[in-house]
Amino acid sequence: MPATLPFGQEDTQAPLVSDAGKSVPIVGLTSEFFLGEQQTVTVTFTGSGTYLTYAEAAAQIAAQSGGLLVSFVAGGILIVRTVEVGIKTLLRCVGGDASPLLGLPTSPSAVAFGRDARIVLVHGRQDYGFVDPHGSSSYSYKIRFFNTEARTVSQYSLPFRGESVAGLPVSALCRGYVDLMDSGGNPLENQEVLIYNDFNATKRERFTAVGGTLKLLTDKRGHAEALLLRGTKIVVGIGGTPVARDVCIPEDQKIESINLLSSLFGTNDVFNVAVPNIPCYARRSL
Repeated sequence: MPATLPFGQEDTQAPLVSDAGKSVPIVGLTSEFFLGEQQTVTVTFTGSGTYLTYAEAAAQIAAQSGGLLVSFVAGGILIVRTVEVGIKTLLRCVGGDASPLLGLPTSPSAVAFGRDARIVLVHGRQDYGFVDPHGSSSYSYKIRFFNTEARTVSQYSLPFRGESVAGLPVSALCRGYVDLMDSGGNPLENQEVLIYNDFNATKRERFTAVGGTLKLLTDKRGHAEALLLRGTKIVVGIGGTPVARDVCIPEDQKIESINLLSSLFGTNDVFNVAVPNIPCYARRSL
C-alpha cells in the first residue's frame, strides 16, 4: 500500500467523481512534501482568484509532483498519496502556508508509511522473513494473524526483537532456537543461552566462520533464537547448568529452523551430558 496523508485515510478509495470539497484561500501559497526522506516536492497553487476548491488543489498537487503523488477528495477530505507502494515508502508534509488550510498535518512526527502486502502463510513452513528498512536493533515488534475470509484478527503477540541483517543471503542461514521452562512448567525468562563456534574453517562466499560466543536471553515465553550459518559446528550451553550440546547446523535448505536441544541435530543427549567427577566432602568443624 502507498503512504497516505492525512492519517486514517489509508483504506479510502478514490471516488469515480472527486468531491469538490470546500473552498480555501490558497492561490499563491505552497505546500511542501518530503518523500522517502530524500526528495522534496513543492506545490505552488495558482488560479485566477484567491480561492480554490479541494478538488482543484488536489489536481494541482498531482500535476506538480512529477508523477510521485496522487491526490483526490473523498468525503470532504483532501487526500495525498504516494505512487510508490511498500514499507520503504515514506511521506511527510513538511510545510507551506497552504497545508493547514488543506487539512494536511505538518508536525515533524507526522510521518506516513506505506505497507507491504500481508505475508501469506504456507502450510508446513515455520519461518517468514520481514525486513524493516527503517528499523533499529533496539526496536521491538509484535505480530498478529489476519483471517482474509472472516476479516478478523488475532491478539498481538508478545514483543520481540528483530535481528540485524546478516552479510549472507538468508538461504545460507538456519534459525536455531530453544524453549525452556522451570520445574513448575512455567516459561523460563532471562535464562542465558550460550552458543560457541567450534572453528572448522567453514566458508560461505567471501566469509569464514571463526570463534566467538553468542549470548542469548530467553523472553517471557522461555524462547530464544538466532540465525546460524549452515554447515558450522557449535556448542550450545545453558548458563548455570551442566547442559552443553554439540550441534551441527544442517546444510539442507529445506530445514528452516531447528531446536538446538533436539537429539535430531546433536551428538549428545541433553539429559546425559558428561560432567567432571569432582570429589565432594562433608564440611565439618574441627
